[in-house]
This record gives sequence, C-alpha cells and structure tokens, in this order.
Amino acid sequence: MALTCLERPHLRWAAITLALTTPQPDEDLLAQVLTQLEGYSEYVRWGGARREIPEYQTRLVLHHPDTAIACAAAEGVWHASEGRIPDSLRDEWRQVVLRSGADRHWLTEVLGADPELAYQWLQTRFADENPDFFGVTHERVIQAAVSGLVRKRGEHYSSKSLTLTVTDLWRSSPGSLTAIPPCTATS
Repeated sequence: MALTCLERPHLRWAAITLALTTPQPDEDLLAQVLTQLEGYSEYVRWGGARREIPEYQTRLVLHHPDTAIACAAAEGVWHASEGRIPDSLRDEWRQVVLRSGADRHWLTEVLGADPELAYQWLQTRFADENPDFFGVTHERVIQAAVSGLVRKRGEHYSSKSLTLTVTDLWRSSPGSLTAIPPCTATS
C-alpha cells in the first residue's frame, strides 16, 4: 500500500512520512523513499529537528547524494541535539557540514562554535576553487567560520577584517590558499 502511495504525487508525502518515522521501516519502501526525497528537504529538516526521524533513517539521509537533502538532515540533527551532536552521528554529520555551502543561520552557529570544523570547512571551500563563493552572498557564513578560528586561536584580528583579507587573497590568487595553516584546538 505504501509503495502505491509513493507512486502517486499527491500521496507521496504519506509514504515518505511512514518510511522516515517508523522505528523499523520496510527496507524496500525506505530504499524507494530515499530516491524520491527531492522537494522534501523542509520535511527532513523539521522532522529531524522535532526528533521524529529515528537515528537509522537519519544516518541514511545524511548520506543522501543530494546535498540539499543531506544538509537538511544535518540541520535537523543540530536543532534536535541543541548543538550537541550525538557521538553515533558525529562523523556523518561533520561530513555533511563540510559539503554545505549554503548561507544558513544554523551553519553560522556550527562554524562559530567549532573551530576544527570551521577550519576544515574553509579549506573545503578554498579547494572548490570557486571564487564566486567568497562574494557578499556567503559573507555571513564565512565570517562565522573565520570568527570561530579567531576566537579559538586567541588572535587579535576582527573577524570582519580577516574575512575581507581572506576574500581578497582568494580573488587575487585562486587555489593558493589550500595550505591554510592548521587550527589546533586548545581546551
């Protein structure tokens, strides 16, 4: 019955809800649902934030090939855990954060709070060699990442001036910043 719902656009939401929220879902249904999540990122985000999606399905959605869907799951985990990511999901969650290039508020919180992840995220953005990423559109999330690094390292730069410096360096010489010195955490 649920597979039939999945085939009908006006009933697809019912099959997706069933597969993502049932503690032990039918594996065939779940496999089919995972291929048809396009357009359901908001459900994934807020279903995760409300803790409606069990860990098993959350892990699968974090591995989703569509970055928007995987990032929605990561954001849901962030909100549900109030920033304390469960150890059992931490590695997958961090990998999704590294894929995220969206300028979303939750990402600014994540990168501002975790200097190691901020460092890795910035390196990933530099390795992408997309100078357009470092424009005004993503300024807020870049500032958050740099801010996390600055606070942890105890530097006396303003994150705004450091962000502008990094952006200017990137524009003048794309690819040259892939060797950013490592950020080491001190507790």
